[in-house]
Amino acid sequence: YRKILKSSLGDSFYIRTHFDHVAESSVDLSFTRGEVFRVVDTMHRGKLGTWLAVRMGNDLHELDKGTIPNQT
Repeated sequence: YRKILKSSLGDSFYIRTHFDHVAESSVDLSFTRGEVFRVVDTMHRGKLGTWLAVRMGNDLHELDKGTIPNQT
C-alpha cells in the first residue's frame, strides 16, 4: 500500500464489468457485463462514484475513454 502511494500507481489498474450500464451523459460510457477497462483516475474531476476509464478491445488496444460508475 505504501509503495503504491509513493509511486502514484494507484490509478492504473484493469477491471472487468459485472453488470450492464447505460451512459447518462456525453462523457459517460455505456457497457455490458464482461467488458474490460483500464482505470486511469479514481476521482475524476474530484468526484466520488465515477472513474475515468479506457475501454480495452479484444486485441488489447485502447478504444474509447470516458467515465464509468465504480459501485452503482
